[in-house]
Amino acid sequence: MSRPLSLPAPRSAAAPLAALFAAQALATGATTISVSLSSILAAQLSGQEALAGLPSTLNMLASAASAYGASRVMAARGRRVGLTAAYLLGALGAGVAGLSAIMGVFWLFLLGGALVGVAAGAIQQGRYAAAELVAPAVRGRVMGYLLSFAVVGAFASAAFSPALTRLGARLEVGAVELGWLLGAVFLALGGALIALLMPARTLEAGISETASVRARSLRAIFMQPAALTALLALGIGQGVMVMLMVLMPKHAEHLGHGLPTISGLITAHVVGMYGLAWAVGGLVDRFGERRALACGALLLLVSALTAVPATGAAPMGLSLYLLGLGWNFCFVSGSSLLVRAVMPEDRLRAQGAADVVVWSCAAAGALGGGVLMATAGFVAVAALGGIASLGALVAAATLRQPDRA
Repeated sequence: MSRPLSLPAPRSAAAPLAALFAAQALATGATTISVSLSSILAAQLSGQEALAGLPSTLNMLASAASAYGASRVMAARGRRVGLTAAYLLGALGAGVAGLSAIMGVFWLFLLGGALVGVAAGAIQQGRYAAAELVAPAVRGRVMGYLLSFAVVGAFASAAFSPALTRLGARLEVGAVELGWLLGAVFLALGGALIALLMPARTLEAGISETASVRARSLRAIFMQPAALTALLALGIGQGVMVMLMVLMPKHAEHLGHGLPTISGLITAHVVGMYGLAWAVGGLVDRFGERRALACGALLLLVSALTAVPATGAAPMGLSLYLLGLGWNFCFVSGSSLLVRAVMPEDRLRAQGAADVVVWSCAAAGALGGGVLMATAGFVAVAALGGIASLGALVAAATLRQPDRA
């Protein structure tokens, strides 16, 4: 028997959107002060520099493995249950990682970090929950605003660094370890906001549950040109971004740049990823996903082409900024296009499958790019990024803009 569907009225969408925006900021803050510094702890706990990248790799693989399952949970139980569970699981994982790092137990630290990755695979789908709460004409803008709150979280977490350092000195505990524990608090707060302010069900969740007899296979869904283009936009954008983001700092180190310069490069990249997300979403709504995706692919291509000749701090920073901005265009346009191109009864499964591809491309970009750089140099890495960006550009050029849905 079908359950009655409950879709929040436009006015009542303000509270759940506020919860999603704040939770996104908290989640980004949690990962900024924990996962992003996991390589430092991994090297310390294992005693092997070669294992420094293992936590990040496990984190991305765990996210890829959990994304589709998370979408199925949300289809059956609603966004509120799925997202709340994800945030609380992330809080548990961050707490385990922090405590195990303090105790010096490497395998338990890896387990905690992997649990955070499992949670991240579901938390990322909060952008679709935000899109479901608003009219089709403003979905891109809302998803852009959601990404913009990631900047708030990143800078807020940075503001805690001095306090963590002082507290760590007082307790004789490393500030990085305390960062994981603070991340657990952030994620728990995010889960509480979702649990209190999100509606029990959204329209898409209800339809997915009641219309299962009409649901199509994932192959049939992604055989549609618009859905396939959305998948390519998300996957290529994520893969190219992660590959160049991870390896450009190493390239800068090879060129003789020190830690202050490399930190500045990462900052430029983060600003590119999130700083203009609020504006990018509006551009997607105004000009359509096709043009926005083409713009994103061009920006990725320019970033790849300028990555090798850029040897100074400013040119490298500009290249990484364009990389982040190109990813933003691809991510917002691809997410918006996927919502538009897929029927409501198929959306949650399609979104989960798409996020599996996103996280898999991220892991492949990080691992494959590292191997390629070790064997053929950074020029080959940049060339691969450029070729992949051309693929996204071709996909955008051949796309017929679907009707709003």
